Amino acid sequence: MLKIEYLCDKFVDYRNKEREFVLAAVSIPMRGVADLWEHVKDAPKFPNLLDVEKVLAIGMSIRHPEDSYNEEFGKRIAVGKALKGKGKYIIVTDPGLVNTKMVTALLQQEAEYFKRNPESYIAGYTRAAKKWKSGETSES
Repeated sequence: MLKIEYLCDKFVDYRNKEREFVLAAVSIPMRGVADLWEHVKDAPKFPNLLDVEKVLAIGMSIRHPEDSYNEEFGKRIAVGKALKGKGKYIIVTDPGLVNTKMVTALLQQEAEYFKRNPESYIAGYTRAAKKWKSGETSES
Protein backbone atom coordinates (compact mmCIF):
# COMPACT_ATOMS: atom_id res chain seq x y z
CA MET A 1 0.00 0.00 0.00
CA LEU A 2 1.32 3.43 -0.95
CA LYS A 3 1.47 6.19 1.61
CA ILE A 4 1.60 9.78 0.37
CA GLU A 5 2.57 12.99 2.14
CA TYR A 6 2.23 16.43 0.54
CA LEU A 7 3.72 19.85 1.02
CA CYS A 8 2.03 22.81 -0.68
CA ASP A 9 3.98 26.06 -0.81
CA LYS A 10 4.85 29.09 -2.96
CA PHE A 11 7.96 30.59 -4.46
CA VAL A 12 8.74 33.89 -6.17
CA ASP A 13 10.03 33.49 -9.71
CA TYR A 14 12.50 35.65 -11.63
CA ARG A 15 9.67 38.02 -12.67
CA ASN A 16 8.84 38.57 -9.01
CA LYS A 17 5.59 36.59 -9.47
CA GLU A 18 4.40 34.27 -6.73
CA ARG A 19 3.72 30.71 -7.92
CA GLU A 20 2.40 27.70 -6.06
CA PHE A 21 3.98 24.28 -6.07
CA VAL A 22 3.18 20.88 -4.60
CA LEU A 23 5.69 18.29 -3.46
CA ALA A 24 4.51 14.71 -3.02
CA ALA A 25 6.44 12.00 -1.20
CA VAL A 26 5.21 8.52 -2.10
CA SER A 27 6.35 5.68 0.15
CA ILE A 28 6.46 2.48 -1.89
CA PRO A 29 6.94 -0.87 -0.13
CA MET A 30 9.32 -2.95 -2.21
CA ARG A 31 10.99 -6.28 -1.76
CA GLY A 32 13.98 -6.76 -3.96
CA VAL A 33 17.69 -6.53 -4.36
CA ALA A 34 19.60 -3.52 -5.68
CA ASP A 35 23.10 -3.76 -7.10
CA LEU A 36 24.42 -0.40 -5.95
CA TRP A 37 27.88 -0.67 -7.44
CA GLU A 38 27.16 -2.35 -10.77
CA HIS A 39 28.49 0.58 -12.81
CA VAL A 40 31.09 1.93 -10.38
CA LYS A 41 34.74 1.33 -11.14
CA ASP A 42 36.76 0.61 -7.99
CA ALA A 43 33.60 0.21 -5.90
CA PRO A 44 33.99 0.70 -2.15
CA LYS A 45 34.31 -2.29 0.16
CA PHE A 46 30.60 -2.46 0.80
CA PRO A 47 27.99 -5.14 0.10
CA ASN A 48 27.24 -5.08 -3.61
CA LEU A 49 23.69 -6.27 -3.15
CA LEU A 50 21.35 -4.69 -0.63
CA ASP A 51 17.86 -5.87 0.27
CA VAL A 52 15.58 -2.97 -0.61
CA GLU A 53 12.56 -2.64 1.67
CA LYS A 54 11.12 0.68 0.55
CA VAL A 55 11.51 3.43 -2.02
CA LEU A 56 10.57 7.02 -1.25
CA ALA A 57 9.67 8.80 -4.48
CA ILE A 58 9.50 12.62 -4.56
CA GLY A 59 7.56 14.41 -7.29
CA MET A 60 6.71 18.06 -7.81
CA SER A 61 4.13 20.09 -9.70
CA ILE A 62 4.58 23.82 -10.27
CA ARG A 63 1.85 26.18 -11.34
CA HIS A 64 2.56 27.70 -14.74
CA PRO A 65 2.40 31.53 -14.52
CA GLU A 66 -0.66 31.70 -16.80
CA ASP A 67 -2.67 28.95 -15.07
CA SER A 68 -4.95 29.21 -12.06
CA TYR A 69 -3.99 27.20 -8.99
CA ASN A 70 -5.81 23.95 -8.26
CA GLU A 71 -4.29 22.13 -5.28
CA GLU A 72 -5.91 18.75 -5.96
CA PHE A 73 -4.78 18.81 -9.60
CA GLY A 74 -1.28 19.79 -8.45
CA LYS A 75 -1.23 16.85 -6.03
CA ARG A 76 -2.21 14.41 -8.79
CA ILE A 77 0.55 15.75 -11.06
CA ALA A 78 3.19 15.59 -8.30
CA VAL A 79 2.29 11.97 -7.45
CA GLY A 80 2.28 11.07 -11.14
CA LYS A 81 5.77 12.50 -11.60
CA ALA A 82 7.02 10.61 -8.54
CA LEU A 83 5.65 7.32 -9.86
CA LYS A 84 6.71 7.79 -13.49
CA GLY A 85 10.43 8.25 -12.99
CA LYS A 86 10.35 12.05 -13.19
CA GLY A 87 11.28 12.76 -9.60
CA LYS A 88 13.91 12.05 -6.99
CA TYR A 89 14.27 8.79 -5.10
CA ILE A 90 15.57 7.39 -1.84
CA ILE A 91 16.08 3.63 -1.50
CA VAL A 92 16.09 2.22 2.04
CA THR A 93 16.98 -1.15 3.49
CA ASP A 94 14.79 -0.76 6.58
CA PRO A 95 11.18 0.43 6.25
CA GLY A 96 11.39 2.18 9.63
CA LEU A 97 13.74 4.77 8.13
CA VAL A 98 10.85 6.25 6.15
CA ASN A 99 8.36 7.65 8.64
CA THR A 100 6.15 10.73 8.87
CA LYS A 101 8.73 12.78 10.78
CA MET A 102 11.52 12.01 8.28
CA VAL A 103 9.31 12.57 5.24
CA THR A 104 7.99 15.89 6.59
CA ALA A 105 11.55 17.11 7.22
CA LEU A 106 12.66 15.96 3.76
CA LEU A 107 9.75 17.72 2.03
CA GLN A 108 10.49 20.94 3.94
CA GLN A 109 14.17 20.73 3.01
CA GLU A 110 13.34 20.04 -0.64
CA ALA A 111 10.89 22.99 -0.73
CA GLU A 112 13.55 25.34 0.65
CA TYR A 113 16.09 24.02 -1.84
CA PHE A 114 13.64 24.54 -4.72
CA LYS A 115 12.90 28.12 -3.64
CA ARG A 116 16.63 28.89 -3.84
CA ASN A 117 17.14 26.81 -7.00
CA PRO A 118 14.00 26.72 -9.17
CA GLU A 119 16.10 25.39 -12.04
CA SER A 120 16.40 22.12 -10.08
CA TYR A 121 12.84 21.29 -11.15
CA ILE A 122 12.00 23.74 -13.95
CA ALA A 123 13.69 22.93 -17.24
CA GLY A 124 14.99 26.05 -18.97
CA TYR A 125 14.42 28.27 -15.93
CA THR A 126 17.91 29.80 -15.90
CA ARG A 127 17.79 30.56 -19.62
CA ALA A 128 14.31 32.10 -19.32
CA ALA A 129 15.45 34.23 -16.37
CA LYS A 130 18.42 35.56 -18.35
CA LYS A 131 16.17 36.43 -21.30
CA TRP A 132 13.70 38.16 -18.98
CA LYS A 133 16.41 40.20 -17.29
CA SER A 134 17.87 41.22 -20.63
CA GLY A 135 14.50 42.62 -21.72
CA GLU A 136 13.18 39.72 -23.77
CA THR A 137 9.97 38.09 -22.58
CA SER A 138 9.74 34.37 -21.84
CA GLU A 139 7.42 32.15 -19.85
CA SER A 140 8.69 29.18 -17.82
